[in-house]
Amino acid sequence: MCHNTSDAISMRYQRAPLREGRGMDTLEGASAGPRAIVATAQSRQRQVRQRRLGDFFPIVTGVAKAKQTRNRFRADRRKRLMQLREEERVVMDPLGVRSTGLHPTDQTFGCVTQNVNGFGARASDRDAWFRSLRTQSDHGRNGVILLQETHVEGPEVVKFTDLFASGWGFRTGPQCPTRSFWSPALGKKAGVAILVDPYGEFKDVTPCLEDQWSQHFMAVRGHLNGRPLVVINVYAPHQIPQRERFFRRLATIELPSDALVAVGGDFNCTLDEEADQSYTTRAGAHDSIALRNLLVTWGVIDPVAAVRPKQWRPDQLRRHHTETHTYHYPVAGHGDASSRLDRWYVNRLLRAWVVGWEVVAPAVSADHHAAKLHLQQPDDPVRVRKAATVHPPPRFAEDLVKQHTQGLLQQFLERVSADGVEAGEMAKWWG
Repeated sequence: MCHNTSDAISMRYQRAPLREGRGMDTLEGASAGPRAIVATAQSRQRQVRQRRLGDFFPIVTGVAKAKQTRNRFRADRRKRLMQLREEERVVMDPLGVRSTGLHPTDQTFGCVTQNVNGFGARASDRDAWFRSLRTQSDHGRNGVILLQETHVEGPEVVKFTDLFASGWGFRTGPQCPTRSFWSPALGKKAGVAILVDPYGEFKDVTPCLEDQWSQHFMAVRGHLNGRPLVVINVYAPHQIPQRERFFRRLATIELPSDALVAVGGDFNCTLDEEADQSYTTRAGAHDSIALRNLLVTWGVIDPVAAVRPKQWRPDQLRRHHTETHTYHYPVAGHGDASSRLDRWYVNRLLRAWVVGWEVVAPAVSADHHAAKLHLQQPDDPVRVRKAATVHPPPRFAEDLVKQHTQGLLQQFLERVSADGVEAGEMAKWWG
């Protein structure tokens, strides 16, 4: 037995048979001594352990790399477009395309129209819709909500009526007041509804013009701050022949002349090619003569169009599209486009109540945004000024804050106690 490692290695090399191309290395290694043999073996071990980049990183083909680059570009482009749209929303330069009568602390009666496209594919989507419609903004809750494309059929009306009422904590049944009104769909197509805030200013709400109700039209009547108000929900067919017949039929309906009238919905057409569409293929392709005649017959106007400038600057027009368009869609060879399909019309009596409008993003992924109209009684506006939020100082700074506050109060006391100080100066110092 060999007790020495070097002797064992030397003997192994001496006994190894000659191999083609490697015999001389073996003999030379044996004659070079044990240390050289060990170094040669270690070098060969290092060569075996050497790894390539492919062992640490996945191999990406040219096709896969191009696909990844394209996907990243699209994601970054969508993100940048959203940033640009948000920046356009918050620009505060006077462009003259928004109503300026709405004070930041005003409490308004919110009128919302929203195409819900079947309330989504899941019950969770439906619940998210109902929760979002009950949400309170800085100007108050939504007083009345018009829905289009509910896809709610006749047998489901009771179920959805109960869902809306229970969301507000109300019981439902034959003896309970109605808080939502539904005109059912046919074959899971169309369907409209009107939801009323049970705590809002819209009181004594009842159906009206029921003989004209369909999956595309309905109306209710109630009182807003003691004044009669008629709210009409319109969902126009998207096919041109059916849409024109629909508007012509509505023109035979006579509206009350002594009531406030608000007409909202998805009209599936636009009347101002430049302001209401960001892209069009040909002039007048999206217009509706029957709708124009209907508006004249009913005596209602578009409050947004009433304050538009006669000519647009490019920045004005882009911002107006961002602030008022509700329907967004892609166009092959062009990119993203938008239209103002969802909107409100008001009669002469209600026009003085309109103090603002806005576009509201949907709670569930949908191709339509909501169009919201803010109403306020002209002779009795309600404003709620929110007190500034005051946070207590952290414990480690309590003594320092107390000393600083007492010092400021002492300085103020010394100033107001001086001779010849007037009340106006005192108020300025205190402010």
